[in-house]
Amino acid sequence: MHGKLKAVDLESGTRYAKEYPAAKLREVVEASLANIGETRSVVTEQNLQRLLRAMGNIRREVARTVRIELKPTDLDRISTKTLPARSSSLSSFMKEATLFYDSESLEIGEDADRSAIREISDQDSNFPNRAARRIDNKFFFKSPVNVVLATHEPERSFLARLFDPEISATIDSWMKSPDSGFYEISYSWRRGDHTKQAHFNPDLFIKLALSKDLLVIELKDDADETDENRAKLRYASEHFERINSRQNGTRYHMKFISPTSYDAFFGALKRGEGAGFVSALQATLAQ
Repeated sequence: MHGKLKAVDLESGTRYAKEYPAAKLREVVEASLANIGETRSVVTEQNLQRLLRAMGNIRREVARTVRIELKPTDLDRISTKTLPARSSSLSSFMKEATLFYDSESLEIGEDADRSAIREISDQDSNFPNRAARRIDNKFFFKSPVNVVLATHEPERSFLARLFDPEISATIDSWMKSPDSGFYEISYSWRRGDHTKQAHFNPDLFIKLALSKDLLVIELKDDADETDENRAKLRYASEHFERINSRQNGTRYHMKFISPTSYDAFFGALKRGEGAGFVSALQATLAQ
């Protein structure tokens, strides 16, 4: 083994043979034998070959990875006027989807949209009662659009509570972000032996009344304690910290919320403590 180190030093200009003299190598071998429970002062031919193969890694170059760091230079304002249209098939409302619409939706908008709303909300139709919900008081519909689609739980239950009069009173405005193309946040995480690069769109933006606070909401299931969601939370939090540091207006707060914390979250809104709220899921993901 010591002779092999000398050969490496001769070819590579290293000093391994001096750093690991024969006596030190003997100590390593004896410790390795003890770790596998070998009590005899014997190195089998098989273990000898393993020792020599292990030394073959000395010439291997250290693997290098590239870390991409964002260097933001400016802020861009994104208007809700640029929200892309969102659609859903009528069959989806037979399954999980729910349509929230205000009291004027049957008089404004495209003919096809008004026709679809009438069909889905018709009590004599085959659609379940859950498929459509009319918000009779349009002043509780504090969104830049008059129709909002919820395709599944848990977002349906969360959206329904935004129209509650007590909750609506705590909100200046809110919007449901499309799944792609409007406001994307980049992130990366380790998946096995590889680093994955991706981006996601937060589910909701909620501007609180009587304050500069805006809550950015990502809705998850209670069991979504994954490494990917940990990465989403970390990168999104850093993203909005950068925004907060570059302007003195709106203060953005990233929130990951699951159904277990819905009651606590809306309770915090009523008490005026929404900006400081941390859900059980977010507390776990932040660890």
